[in-house]
Amino acid sequence: MPRYDAEWIEGMIGPRRAAASPPDQLLDLARIGIDNRVADVGCGPGFLTLPAARRVVPGGVVWALDTSAEMLRLVMSRATEIGVGSLILPLQVTEGTPLALADGEADVALCSLVLHDLNEEARHVLARELVRVTRPGGRILVVELQPSPDEQRPNRLAPDACAGILEAAGLRAGPAVALGTMPSSHGQEGMYAVVGQKSPM
Repeated sequence: MPRYDAEWIEGMIGPRRAAASPPDQLLDLARIGIDNRVADVGCGPGFLTLPAARRVVPGGVVWALDTSAEMLRLVMSRATEIGVGSLILPLQVTEGTPLALADGEADVALCSLVLHDLNEEARHVLARELVRVTRPGGRILVVELQPSPDEQRPNRLAPDACAGILEAAGLRAGPAVALGTMPSSHGQEGMYAVVGQKSPM
């Protein structure tokens, strides 16, 4: 079962995470701006959801999708506190089922620290869903943890493997962008981002 205790939440939205993967840098990579429609898939406590909502004013929307009702309640509580609650629509999802969005409904999809916790088949299923809900010409941003050179853990995804999953789903994957490091129970963990572009046709 995923951890949702206070320590985990702090790790997901606290200053160390922000220093390792600055939200503005990631949203710039995804080219999120005014009036965009953004799907934050696996949003957790809203590390990217809330900054994205600030960018899409006045006419955009951010769908916060997560398997945890607890995380969605936290996202909406935090969003209301900073005045962006009206721009965020929470959607609870079930792992392995289609995302509750129409085909091509989002301009941009975000998927941060999600794929590594899925098995190989589920990674490809989710990638295809990200592509489905993103409009032609839209973008998909994936953020993942960088495996160490002697990595033995199955829940780590190398940048080339991540890009391969996006390309298998029909995207044109750009080069991996190295981010900073964040502390974990395994020491300092590097992070990276990959942006996939959907064909305009």
